[in-house]
Amino acid sequence: MEGKGCSVRLPREVTPPQPADKPWTVLLTGSTGSLGTHILSSLQALPPTMIRKIYCLNRSEDAKQKQAAALDFRGLPPLEEERVFFIKATFGAPRFGLSEQSLKQLMTEITLIIHNAWPVHFLMPLEGFRQHIEGVRDFLQFSYRSPRHPPFLYVSSLRIAYSSNMHQIPEEISYDLPAGGYSQSKYVAERMVEAYVRSTGLPAAVMRVGQIAGPVHGGGVWPPREWFPTLLRASQNIGALLSTLGQHNDIDWIPVDIVSQIIMEIAEYVIGRPARTGASMVFNIANPATVPFDSLLPHLTGIAINTVPCEEWVRLLQQSATNRPTAPGTPGVKLLGLYKSAFTPGKSPFQTTTLNMTLASKTARSLRPVNGLWLLRWLDQWGFPPPRAMAHL
Repeated sequence: MEGKGCSVRLPREVTPPQPADKPWTVLLTGSTGSLGTHILSSLQALPPTMIRKIYCLNRSEDAKQKQAAALDFRGLPPLEEERVFFIKATFGAPRFGLSEQSLKQLMTEITLIIHNAWPVHFLMPLEGFRQHIEGVRDFLQFSYRSPRHPPFLYVSSLRIAYSSNMHQIPEEISYDLPAGGYSQSKYVAERMVEAYVRSTGLPAAVMRVGQIAGPVHGGGVWPPREWFPTLLRASQNIGALLSTLGQHNDIDWIPVDIVSQIIMEIAEYVIGRPARTGASMVFNIANPATVPFDSLLPHLTGIAINTVPCEEWVRLLQQSATNRPTAPGTPGVKLLGLYKSAFTPGKSPFQTTTLNMTLASKTARSLRPVNGLWLLRWLDQWGFPPPRAMAHL
């Protein structure tokens, strides 16, 4: 695998490893973020007969304290310190910034890698993701050089497809270069995983995560600064909701606590299947039970009753910002470009294939569509009023 300033050269003949015996020892990156915290919690929920140890590689010195706080905030069980260990790492640095001895110890223990860490900067050019792309290279080399050849599971994003000209989104590596540095960085990483599998026949997989919604069990909250709660605040401010979400009108969101469980089941599926040379495993993690956005509008009447097309909604939002120039910040204005490009009508909704995901995950097979109960939970967490019909009950 080669790229500008980043190359991986691997022999083509490698004896595929046998599926790892349980219990597994897992290396997890990005554990302190929203999805990462839920992945860690799902790993901890498995008994020691399945998961012996969990090594969390993070960039910060105080990752353990951040992790404890993240679990507590989301109402998740506390850290199991006898099984979970934190290591400060630098992605893109030689040996991840670890000593030779520490790296060798990990290589003798790790039986599964879940690489979830990635900066979410949509305005950053591709070059800004260089060290993170190099980190993927280094994890692939780690897996190859390890005597256990641990499967490498890369958490990618369906934005790769949203940012390209694709309408049908298959569960296979894309060769269409998407727009934007963030999507391009994920695209490059996926291609590296594909090249690794083709070169070695060793197990690796790409898990493309779509829209992650807030949790529906336990504590925690859908981060209020993300695009959907921001859209609702903007709609409340201008007194009108969007009538359609354009290409994203088929709601295929999955709650974060369910996403983490699906990832666990995909991991078990991948680790139990020897790789075949040239066969990259790709899983689109999106809800196969979709619902149209307008079916959710009755649950949003506490925010606004009127619905308008995208062009009119954008005009109202721009007008609101113009009429209140001294306001501390009109909700949604900073995301106007996103809303314009994503929700413009005239394009059919994306069609996302999820066959591999449902084959690997029983949780995915039993997914329900986004529904009123979930939506009411999220609205309450964000401080929005209930639907008007319910407000009088």
